[in-house]
Amino acid sequence: MKKKHPPIPHSLPGKPKKADLLDKASALYRQNRFVQLQTLLAAASPKPAKNTAFLNLAALAAVSTSQTHQTEQFWRQALRHKPNYPEAHWNLGNLLLEQQRYKEAEACYRQALSFKPDSPKVLYQLALLLKEQQRFDEAETSLKRAIKLKSDYYEAHSTLGAIYAELHHDDEAIICFHQALALKENYREAHDNLIYLLQKLHRVDEAEDWLRLDLSHNPNSVSAYLDLAALLINCRRYVEAEALCRQALSIAPDNLEAHYSLSFLLLSLAQFAEGWQEYEIARAEKIKALKSAAPEYFSALQWQGESLQGKTIVLWSEHGLGDQIQFCRYVDLLKGLGAAQITLVCAKPLRNLFKTLVQVDAIISLDDLSTLGVHDYWSLLLSLPLYCGTLPDNIPAALPYLQATEDRKNHWLPILPKFGAKVGLVWKGSIDHKNDSNRSLPGLEALEILWHIPGITFISLQKGQSEAETAAKSANQPIIALGSRLADFADSAAIISQLDLVICVDTAIAHLAGALAKPCWLLLPAIHTDWRWQRERSDSPWYPGVMRLFRQQTPGEWRDVVNEINAALTDWIQQWQPLEQRPAEAVVNPDKIQEARFTDKLKDLLGWTKKN
Repeated sequence: MKKKHPPIPHSLPGKPKKADLLDKASALYRQNRFVQLQTLLAAASPKPAKNTAFLNLAALAAVSTSQTHQTEQFWRQALRHKPNYPEAHWNLGNLLLEQQRYKEAEACYRQALSFKPDSPKVLYQLALLLKEQQRFDEAETSLKRAIKLKSDYYEAHSTLGAIYAELHHDDEAIICFHQALALKENYREAHDNLIYLLQKLHRVDEAEDWLRLDLSHNPNSVSAYLDLAALLINCRRYVEAEALCRQALSIAPDNLEAHYSLSFLLLSLAQFAEGWQEYEIARAEKIKALKSAAPEYFSALQWQGESLQGKTIVLWSEHGLGDQIQFCRYVDLLKGLGAAQITLVCAKPLRNLFKTLVQVDAIISLDDLSTLGVHDYWSLLLSLPLYCGTLPDNIPAALPYLQATEDRKNHWLPILPKFGAKVGLVWKGSIDHKNDSNRSLPGLEALEILWHIPGITFISLQKGQSEAETAAKSANQPIIALGSRLADFADSAAIISQLDLVICVDTAIAHLAGALAKPCWLLLPAIHTDWRWQRERSDSPWYPGVMRLFRQQTPGEWRDVVNEINAALTDWIQQWQPLEQRPAEAVVNPDKIQEARFTDKLKDLLGWTKKN
């Protein structure tokens, strides 16, 4: 669920008798005239240093003008003079909570409750603190007490729903979100959390109803259009989704999120001409920020399709490691356009691998730019498809365009099994990826059915998340774990080049296998499928002839996909030949792709596939 601290609540002391100065100060606070309030309090004579009401007002004014240190001093001073002042304990607790000083904040809330045990607002803030520390049972108790004291406390209902969602008590969570929305129609936090949970539970019809209701209440809300469009994309209702994205842009033509959403949808539908344009527009602020942050590196002209004859150009890698592997192929195309020198800036784990790019003159890692000289042009790597005019029928797809070095291959050769088929495995991506919960398998055990296929040794290339799962392997699990021993992607390439097949989820390893022209079977999620794998296809024009896509049909359900792979792998091993007995692998020529597909179709119709 989404996590966020609410703004620090403020409270005013009761109106004291015969206190014109306090009346004036209170009025200034209510009018949000905080600077004038501070001036008034500072000039007060005698100084109100021991008046807790004044100190509380001074603290609130300091909060509103972002003077955090002074705020804490004022409230602590007030509590020294009046230790049983629950409002000051509560306000100080809120300040400490925002600073994530949880132990001190909790002490403040519990002190406030000792003086005022029936305060719903203190119980609510204490619950927020406990939730942040994942002390869900205690937070639930505190929220239930707050709701009992104040039944229309919609924030408490919503937060209780978020806690139930964290505990996977989904039905209770949905009830709480409904209660919050019944008390405050269109309450954003409850609405967003309810939509998130309904989609997570694949109750898309209900989620769509809520999103359309939100759109009816907020007809000019760009986010409302885009949220509904995202849901419809997952439901494969692409025409409706595209219309919603365009409606969002008609309301806010400069909204970058809307440009991103439309670009990814168009690219996934192979509408490259407009898709690349929209993608470049979406990154306009990013490009502007790069120029501003590092003018010494971006002082040259940004390349936008000008002649490169005799010119130098530096290419800046962006996004994830898989993106960098996929789009580094464009260096060959730029060299063909006459570029005299191409420098590629990449992530450090890719530097040794990218040295095998034949047409690159210099490889520099992003953490060492000291050798980056002056160039005529610069470009972001993912801007190249636009300015190179990439369309579905001219993707630069000659494979392989990356290589494994002989020294690395020789290093790994003795470690790999000498006999039988060798199949690489990756079952989880980075936990930091926004779609990791959908794209990754629940664990290595999800592939257990594959262990029963004879003649195969599986090679785990899994790093980081779930790498340790191979340590608990059963006796009938023929798997060798190498992930922890991989220094960089040059090591990964050396191993993959000596495998027969790679099976993986949507991670950088899939792109590496494709770039090496190694057969790769890719497991794709049903929702938030990456644009580059397009829609419905079982192959990829970016890696023709080597990439086979296995698509999940039901969100969260991998069993059918794994069963499909099991059947395909059972058939594959029957046709398997050791690498040394195979004909030399030829470079995949994209001009022959259509012919090859037609030939494969004929083979299938004639029943030749299994024989060959």
